[in-house]
Amino acid sequence: MWGLWEPVKLTRPGFGAMLRPLALEEPVADDLKTLTNWAKELALPEKKLKDAVKLAGLEPDAKKGVCGYYSKATIEKARKGIK
Repeated sequence: MWGLWEPVKLTRPGFGAMLRPLALEEPVADDLKTLTNWAKELALPEKKLKDAVKLAGLEPDAKKGVCGYYSKATIEKARKGIK
């Protein structure tokens, strides 16, 4: 429980500030994006990209919670399967 803490302002009147633990998770790298973001960037239909990744059996390069993040190299492998 001891660690780094940051002050947080509360939005309700009558309450001051309290402390919460700092998020020590490493940020996701710039070249890792979700399938939705890759589809937007590459101007592809999201469903086609998701199906291509699933068909190729590719796993996310990183996961944060339930979100999967894919690198450009992984997406290029999936794009080969899109007709």
